[in-house]
Amino acid sequence: MSDMETQLRSALNDLAEEVRPAPLLARLDQEHDRSVRRHRLTVAAVAAAVVTVLTAGSLVILRMDPPSIVEPVQRPPKIFRLSDQTSASPGRVDLAVSLASVREAEDKPAYLHPATGTAAVRLPGSDVVSWSWTQHLSADGTRYVRQENSYSDPLLEIVDLRTGRSDDLGGAKGYCPELSPDNGRVAYYSNGAVRVLDVQSRSSRPLLRRGTVGVEFPCGGWLAWSPDGDLLAIGLQTGTVLVDRGGQVVLRLPGMTVTNGSMSWS
Repeated sequence: MSDMETQLRSALNDLAEEVRPAPLLARLDQEHDRSVRRHRLTVAAVAAAVVTVLTAGSLVILRMDPPSIVEPVQRPPKIFRLSDQTSASPGRVDLAVSLASVREAEDKPAYLHPATGTAAVRLPGSDVVSWSWTQHLSADGTRYVRQENSYSDPLLEIVDLRTGRSDDLGGAKGYCPELSPDNGRVAYYSNGAVRVLDVQSRSSRPLLRRGTVGVEFPCGGWLAWSPDGDLLAIGLQTGTVLVDRGGQVVLRLPGMTVTNGSMSWS
């Protein structure tokens, strides 16, 4: 080996000793970790932005469209109190409530809430109707119509709540009585027909001769006056018919029944 080669080898050895190894794998691992952290931060930022937008949108929608149902905690429902007072003349009333009896032999007391806002008073029975099978308030809240709880002797009665005067309708008998909106006529079932009785003259006439109801006259929607009193919805076993004052059928609704008496009319 020549002197030049010896010197070159010595120089290369010296350079090799001075060179430090480069950690390429470690650098690659560091770059990967930084990339993962940047990705996670980006995802978190996007998610936070989405949540913020949704929350703000929900608040705007809630403020623009208030709920249709008012929770009791925000506006408690009105409560009326029952009193021990009994009166047949409480005046015009806003609400009538019939309490179910505990035993079959007991009466079903009716409580009336006067329009003046005082405590609800109990409406007493009478010699005509001591125990009501069905009872309801007139459209203007001034009269109370009821039927005696007797299958063979279903006497009818109208009580004027302003004066306390009781009207036995001349001894009329029938089932499921419904007073017209003008308080001038009473419709009821009698002997397989629907009859209409004039309160003043006591005269009655059949309006429909084939009006038969279900078992034991359940009432509650079988007869319903229109608000103007010109039409009467009559429930039959096959459906409902609407008749005018003269008894002419103006509409047939097979398989349908009035759901809540006169309140079903608009």
